[in-house]
Amino acid sequence: MIIPEQKNKVQGTKSFSIGRALVRVLLLASLIYST
Repeated sequence: MIIPEQKNKVQGTKSFSIGRALVRVLLLASLIYST
């Protein structure tokens, strides 16, 4: 049995990693455009 709180924590870390990936892509894009 999975505790809802634990499930939320897992979903939060997943969205956090997605956010970090997006930030990385944005930084790369800005570097490419600035040059």
